[in-house]
Amino acid sequence: MRLARERRSDAESALADSRREHADLVDDEQALVRRTAERLRSIDLGDLEDPNAMLGFLGSAGEFVWNWTGGLIVDLATGLHALATAGSWQEALWAFSDLLDTVLKIVMVVGLAILVVGTGGAALAAIAAVLPTIGLVLGSI
Repeated sequence: MRLARERRSDAESALADSRREHADLVDDEQALVRRTAERLRSIDLGDLEDPNAMLGFLGSAGEFVWNWTGGLIVDLATGLHALATAGSWQEALWAFSDLLDTVLKIVMVVGLAILVVGTGGAALAAIAAVLPTIGLVLGSI
């Protein structure tokens, strides 16, 4: 009987130690949660980037170009095809030249817009600084 009481006393003591350890762990966990929450609240969300922002911008730019040109590229390509199949090669080459000219202008405008937006306007300032120098060089030739 005495041995049973000692074992019970040891078990109760171990249980009390375990409960104290559990309570300490719970307190530590709550303190960690509070500190984490405080530090997360102090993050400047302006530093976070949206990974899909560029895809959305490119989609909007593509839609704008399509609406802006009003299907001009499709019309030019259709005209080129009609002239080429009719055997009017000289006119087809002129139509092809117009098509390439239009496509290059659109690519330049969209590329410049993406460059300016992507660099926060720094590219536009650099281009504005370089253009007068290029004009002077070309004017002296």
